[in-house]
Amino acid sequence: ACACACSGGGFAGFAPPERLVELATNVDDCTGEALADAVAALLAAGARDAWITHAVMKKGRPAAVVQALCAPGEAGQLARVLVRATGTLGVRVREVTRVALPRRHEVAQTAYGDVRVKAAGIEGAEVTSVKPERDDVAQAAAAAGVAAAVVEAAARRDVGVRVGDPW
Repeated sequence: ACACACSGGGFAGFAPPERLVELATNVDDCTGEALADAVAALLAAGARDAWITHAVMKKGRPAAVVQALCAPGEAGQLARVLVRATGTLGVRVREVTRVALPRRHEVAQTAYGDVRVKAAGIEGAEVTSVKPERDDVAQAAAAAGVAAAVVEAAARRDVGVRVGDPW
C-alpha cells in the first residue's frame, strides 16, 4: 500500500494508488526528431508514459524536458535509455504516486474494421472517457478512404458506452 496523502481517502472510485518513478532531463541540443525518438525509445523500453514539455533554459535558450513514468525497478534501465537517446549529462529521479481511473478495453466492430476502444470511469459513478485507439482509427480511415472522424464516431456507436453512463 502507498503511505502518502492519497491513501487516506478522497479517492473513492479510483484504482488503488500506484508508486512510480518519474525520470526527467532538460535538453537544449536535440532536434524535434531526436526528441520524438527518445519518447519512442522510452515507451518501447517499458515506460508507463513518456512525454516532452517545452522549457526555457538559462540565457533564454529554448529547450525540452523529456520525462517518463516507470515502475521503481525499471528506473535505472530507463535512465540509461534516456541518456543514450538524448545525450544528457544527468537525469532527475523522483518517486511519485499516481491515482488513475479504472479502465475497460473493448473492440468496436465497425464497417471500417475493428477499432480498440478504451473507456474509463469513476467506480460506482459514471463513465468519464471513451477513446477509440487513434492508430486503429487512422489505419481504418486510410484503408476505407474516409475521414478519421467517421471511423471514430462509428467505433463510439458500436461500443455502446457513453460519457455519463453508469460505470
